[in-house]
Amino acid sequence: MLSRCHNPKSKPYHNYGGRGITVCDRWREPNGMGCKNYIEDIHTILGPQPSSEHSLDRIDNDGIYEITNMRWATNSEQTKNQRRNIKSKT
Repeated sequence: MLSRCHNPKSKPYHNYGGRGITVCDRWREPNGMGCKNYIEDIHTILGPQPSSEHSLDRIDNDGIYEITNMRWATNSEQTKNQRRNIKSKT
């Protein structure tokens, strides 16, 4: 997540950081605090993984990585939420 959003040398960077997608400051704090905050937020706000069929997904595909834009979703739900599957509103 951090690499693809903040490291231009990362192979998938153009699909994330190159599009302006970032990771919230709370999850980027130094000295391991960002990782601790990330785990704490997922655990306390989203709760435990509902099943092995679920993984984390951004609700708004063009939005940043922050707890208010995250959810547990199945592969099927995530597939429907990909850029190529979301119709333009124009």
